[in-house]
Amino acid sequence: MSDHSSLTTPLLDKVIQHSEEGIIYAVAVRTSQGLIKDFRCVFFNEVVQDILNKTDEALSESTVRSLFSSQKSYSNLMVGYRKVVKNDENAENSVHFDDGQTLKRIRIRAVKYEDGILMYIDDVTLVWEMLAANFRSQNSYYLLMSHLPGIELALVDKELTLDILQGSPFKLFQGDIPLAETQNMTEMLGEKMEPLLPLFELAFQNEKQQKEISDGEDLYRMSFIPFLGNKSPIAYVLVLLEDISSIKISQSELRNKIYALESANESLEQFAYVASHDLQEPLRKIRAFGDRLSSKYASALEGSGQDYIERMQNAAARMQTLIDDLLRYSRVGRVAEELQPVDLEEMVYHILSDMETTIEDTQAVIHIKSLPVVQGEASQFRQLFQNLISNAIKFRMEGKHPEIYITAEEVQADAPGRALEDVEGWAESASYYKLTIKDNGIGFDEKYLDRIFNIFQRLHGRSEYQGTGIGLAICRKIVENHGGYITAASKPGEGATFIIVLPVFKN
Repeated sequence: MSDHSSLTTPLLDKVIQHSEEGIIYAVAVRTSQGLIKDFRCVFFNEVVQDILNKTDEALSESTVRSLFSSQKSYSNLMVGYRKVVKNDENAENSVHFDDGQTLKRIRIRAVKYEDGILMYIDDVTLVWEMLAANFRSQNSYYLLMSHLPGIELALVDKELTLDILQGSPFKLFQGDIPLAETQNMTEMLGEKMEPLLPLFELAFQNEKQQKEISDGEDLYRMSFIPFLGNKSPIAYVLVLLEDISSIKISQSELRNKIYALESANESLEQFAYVASHDLQEPLRKIRAFGDRLSSKYASALEGSGQDYIERMQNAAARMQTLIDDLLRYSRVGRVAEELQPVDLEEMVYHILSDMETTIEDTQAVIHIKSLPVVQGEASQFRQLFQNLISNAIKFRMEGKHPEIYITAEEVQADAPGRALEDVEGWAESASYYKLTIKDNGIGFDEKYLDRIFNIFQRLHGRSEYQGTGIGLAICRKIVENHGGYITAASKPGEGATFIIVLPVFKN
């Protein structure tokens, strides 16, 4: 029993200690950034010591990680408990717990208390075993089957005796031989049982097995699932046979659509590249002949004629810029399968060195703090940061020197600063780098946020700021190539903050 005098009154202490439930109060353990990385046990009652088979000293030194990290559901537990503290919501889980002697089934209910969680723990092992026994009764069995349409199953014990049989889960092996409950499969099937014996053997060693089998027309998935027992020995194996022909057809159709989409993307990229190259030669001739007209025949042209040539040359120059940007966009394809470590801080300093003249002319000040090493293609990351830094300098406030802050932090999946449920590939248990590029420039109205990342989209006229409106489209393409996303926050006249979130590759 822990020392908890500062947490309870004498009356509450007596109620807790005489509770039939195990109780743990665990306080949040946070990183320097304030993220919850674990929960430390600071109070518990004697009941929970009995349930978990832990001494007072062992529990006093425990964390949620040390108690439950060996459980397969540990990651889900931690995600749920972070949400309990963050959103003041309750969580309930039922998990297996190995106390060193037996494998128990425990139920954990968690509620927020101050900066931590109160965990109410019940040993439901007996109830679970009773439910398992009831599964073998006809009533419970047919109730289960009513929720599993199209699935044929058998429950087989250690002696390979059929305890329950629904449908014909062994029809691809038994042929015309009839099977019946309470009969031994080996005796009924004889040598036809041989292909199944290795699958049963591994399943009784607590290793789930799956096998896809075809009868020449339809495709089936046969599963052998360890069932109703402690770690060793497994009491039963649940055999499921499922017709997956329609699933395979859907998967094949999906693969074909993905292939068609990839082919279309490659065709578009190739078209943009080829079209841009094909446009280069006639454009060079237009500019060359325009230069000749302007230099050799300027005196023969009237005022309006010279003006027409100048307009033509300006339009050709803009066309050249568009073609160059389109080429850059088409070259930002997918990242290579072999990712390389990229030191972002070192790379940004190289970019600033290349931009030295621009930085000096505008008297820009750039602050860099703790940029990480990420996995990807260095050339794409270089283009990403060069575009963002160039924009921050270009869209500066009149009469004010540009000041840019480039920072990074590692965040958990539920903490980067916006809802991420709709972001493809976002994983609750993963870590991410949140990179920010903040400036003191002219900013923009956030109603245009979706527009600024589209190709050839501009918020300002060419007379105000040069450019084709393709730079941020390239940035988005690069970030998405690396499994992340890019967004921004801004107000007119208050600068802009561009936010990039990239996954952390631990290996």
